[in-house]
Amino acid sequence: MTLNVYFTAIPTEQERLEWVERVREMAPEAQVSFRVEAARDWLEEWKKGFKPFAFAEPFWVVPRWLAIPEHLHAHPEHVLLMEPGMAFGTGTHETTRLAAGLVVKSMQPGWRVLDVGTGTGILALICERLGGKEAIGNDIDPEARRTARENLELNRATKTVIDDRDLASIAGAAAMNPFDMVIANIIDGVLLTLADDLARALKPGGTLVLSGILTDREESFHKEFARLSGCKELSRVREGEWCASLWKKA
Repeated sequence: MTLNVYFTAIPTEQERLEWVERVREMAPEAQVSFRVEAARDWLEEWKKGFKPFAFAEPFWVVPRWLAIPEHLHAHPEHVLLMEPGMAFGTGTHETTRLAAGLVVKSMQPGWRVLDVGTGTGILALICERLGGKEAIGNDIDPEARRTARENLELNRATKTVIDDRDLASIAGAAAMNPFDMVIANIIDGVLLTLADDLARALKPGGTLVLSGILTDREESFHKEFARLSGCKELSRVREGEWCASLWKKA
């Protein structure tokens, strides 16, 4: 495995030695090397490889700076225009695709949805396109919230909003009007930390979509999440080293 680390300023020789020592304390077999990269706009470099692609049937992701493919002109409702910014969730990662597949499979018109860790807002936007009555996205990262709002405006979303509150606050307020579906595409350790609040935000019989679970920990994760949340797992899907699952609140 290769890990690339970028510094905002070129480290001194002493700083390099100290950094190598810390790395080898954690991984004695690690090989460490340094090189100076020419200054460039990394976001713009990444955009060069970001092309329109089929996301979760019938939806396609199209970068906002590119033309919509001709075969999609007859179905603009299937086009998700994306400005990635610095947020997670453009649809290229396995965890986002897995979550989207479960959402498309289980989402019902008229549902109220909470998308926890919304990133670019792509999953909340899909819920609106599938007939959701209301979709709320939240994220602890201010830059993600800014990007999500930009994407919602770009896609002319009218039933989706981004909430600045944390999950605990949203779950508490949901006691009188809980959600039909809650989505959380976050790494598995954080999902366990949030398990109680995710369940509190969900109405009895409501649907929960979890993604971001590593397959080498999936058995222990699902057992612990069931214990913490009181929810029942219905199904599980995998792609690469990642897993997502569909749940029902008792």
